[in-house]
Amino acid sequence: MILTLWKRDDEPPKRSEEVALSNAVSGYIDRIKQRDEHPSFNGFYEYVQVDYAKVLEEKR
Repeated sequence: MILTLWKRDDEPPKRSEEVALSNAVSGYIDRIKQRDEHPSFNGFYEYVQVDYAKVLEEKR
């Protein structure tokens, strides 16, 4: 669903985008399990802005 909202209908996602989004979703799921949080779109958005951004920066 997130990928569908992210890309236009006439713009297929690149493989690297699919992998990055998959990694972000997996990381968010791990975080909500560790913190016993309820999943939400806003929580995912915050995770991507803060925590996942750090992961990407570390990996460069």
